[in-house]
Amino acid sequence: MDYFVLEQINSVQVGKPEEGVLLYKTDKIPELLNLDYIYIQGGCLVSNRLRLLFELYMPYNKWVMNAYINLDQSQDILKKADYDAEVAAVANMKGLNENEQKLKLDKFSAKFDKIRPELEKTQAVFWQLDVPEYIPAENTVFSDRGFVKTLCLNGDPPSPVFKIKSSGAPRVFSTIVHLSVAESMMRRKYLGVNLIRV
Repeated sequence: MDYFVLEQINSVQVGKPEEGVLLYKTDKIPELLNLDYIYIQGGCLVSNRLRLLFELYMPYNKWVMNAYINLDQSQDILKKADYDAEVAAVANMKGLNENEQKLKLDKFSAKFDKIRPELEKTQAVFWQLDVPEYIPAENTVFSDRGFVKTLCLNGDPPSPVFKIKSSGAPRVFSTIVHLSVAESMMRRKYLGVNLIRV
């Protein structure tokens, strides 16, 4: 088969992203900086580096930012940038319509980019990988943990990167990449992610 399932190697976990929330407080920045791929319930998060690769294969994919920051260690930098109020405000964008969210995010991103170099050691930016779901053939085999073990196709997958929901408990998603994407990943040596042929 010309497909591989992505597996998170390191055990660090982050909470499941919430709709409308972009910024999360964490004390796990050192661990997050050593990851390019994080499995979350229902999908995955990818680093800036891995997102750039996936964009080559899926130029129209929708990306949602998830920024993780150690607020305790970043207070001096944030205060110098007069950022306290905005950090609190941008952390929750629930209730805003799409245009309001975009305006707020653009303002946040423009200002955040100016202090990003100073926050390099206390923040990590990931992106939700929003890929189409694919329903494989019935004889696809799943592991005890619910991830794809042997993939059997049922027509062409919708894109070079897609996800498959397990057929039984536990109900988890496997992120699957085509051989061409897997080869590109192997050449670049991404951190914290394993490629398993299925």
